[in-house]
Amino acid sequence: TMFSCKDNNSGPAISEIELIEPSFDQLLELYRKYVKEGTEKAWQDSKNSQFTHFDDYDSKTVFTPSASESSAGVAPIMRNYLVPVYPSSSPKQDEKMTTASASFTPGEYEPVQIAIKAVKELNNCEARISSELPVGLSAEVFQVECVPMRTAGGSSSKKWHIQPNRLWPASIFPTCSVKACEAQAWWVIFKADDKLKAGKYPVVVDILSDKKVLI
Repeated sequence: TMFSCKDNNSGPAISEIELIEPSFDQLLELYRKYVKEGTEKAWQDSKNSQFTHFDDYDSKTVFTPSASESSAGVAPIMRNYLVPVYPSSSPKQDEKMTTASASFTPGEYEPVQIAIKAVKELNNCEARISSELPVGLSAEVFQVECVPMRTAGGSSSKKWHIQPNRLWPASIFPTCSVKACEAQAWWVIFKADDKLKAGKYPVVVDILSDKKVLI
């Protein structure tokens, strides 16, 4: 649709507007671009001299990979979803596991957090459910993104910290890169159907880099 809007005193204010109907894929790409540009600007602003990095929530544990972890290029982290995983987080000894369990009732959602600590830079990382789910049990994987946010004073604060506050479905951001000595988490959110029978249901979730299984 095209139309013109004229101002008798100063000429056309708007000469022409074209309204188009973008496809879903076009809108999704625009949204990805909007998120990426906004996040990049936040990181750039955080380096401004007027802002001070406040690492109140970041892990202080020094990460020393074992021989097997160095060989694999990664260490596993199994941590309760109520305890965030930050880029600087390191696995405690009792978190270096590749198995976890969750209990929930029919009709309930339950998240499970899985994460890795990279020994080397890893590209195109993703978490993927590789086993067949039983009828009545569904699950979706979400990538956790950590971003710089103001802290200790709200929107007027000049202090900032890194906060994991975004959960991205694979349909929006399917993969991410993980820098060496940094951590990355995913949430697997399970949903039990109202008619799901009581029992134990094993589910396998793989973490991959460049389509190669790491854990």
